[in-house]
Parts: sequence; C-alpha cells; structure tokens
Amino acid sequence: MIDSYTLQQCKANKHICKLKVRNLEHAVQQARLMIAESAMDPESLVSLRRKVAESILDLEVLYLLMEEEGQVN
Repeated sequence: MIDSYTLQQCKANKHICKLKVRNLEHAVQQARLMIAESAMDPESLVSLRRKVAESILDLEVLYLLMEEEGQVN
C-alpha cells in the first residue's frame, strides 16, 4: 500500500501525484508483460502478481485523490 508520506506529498503537489501515477502505470504494464512472457517459477510469479495487485490498489487511491482535487483530465 501507498505510505502516508507519499500520500501526503501527492495531496500537497499535483505534479508529484501525476508522476507517481505514471510510474505506477508503467510498472504495472511492465510487470504484466513479464508475467505473460515468463518462465519464472510459480512462487516468483505469485509474488509478482501480488505486487501488481498492490500497485493497482495504489493507483486507485491516487486516482480518487486526483478526482477529489479536480486534477483528472
């Protein structure tokens, strides 16, 4: 989950929030590609899928924050 300091910084600065969103979106996309092409062991795949799910939850929190702040395009 997103830590309280990052959340506070995102509330205070829309530029930081947008950067965090872009970084998370890119990380999720890259992780999904890795999973699709992967020859990793099952344990590693489960761990990577868990990280993707956590990142998606973080994105949802940031999207809601941006919507509340009127930052959504």
